[in-house]
Amino acid sequence: MGMVLCLRGASTEEIAALRGDADAADKFLFNDAAFDAGEIVDFDKAWNALQFMFTGSGAESDHPLSFFPNNPERVGTDNGYGGPWIYTPAQVAAFNAALLDLADEQLEARYDPAAMAAADIYLSDVFVDEGLEGLEYVMQGLPQLRALTQRCADTGAGMVGVIT
Repeated sequence: MGMVLCLRGASTEEIAALRGDADAADKFLFNDAAFDAGEIVDFDKAWNALQFMFTGSGAESDHPLSFFPNNPERVGTDNGYGGPWIYTPAQVAAFNAALLDLADEQLEARYDPAAMAAADIYLSDVFVDEGLEGLEYVMQGLPQLRALTQRCADTGAGMVGVIT
């Protein structure tokens, strides 16, 4: 099994509904139809390595490309990893703008398994063993992430994230 990060765009109305119903977040995030439609980005277990490549850290951060904003607003129930959190439309717009300024080649140049191991990034031992071959796995969710954040920024939507 292991820890997996999932993100889904959420309109301001959906965010309001999630705030009002603790059970709604799980139903919203673990929705097979939304997943099949490409509305949910699943990074599998590469999320912490990608977070590190985005921000230089695997932890909560004020960096606009952080998957884990400082002091996030939590909704729903804690599934063992803190429960789902909300990205406001402003946070998503900032995330999208920063992502637009970061070319894949720039991000790939930040892939450093030894630095990930020193920072205790999830699965860093695997990336050390695989070397550059692990980069494809880390980057696999990036096209969907770019599409999701652009779609959300264009519509003024936020996002909801969860680690399961």
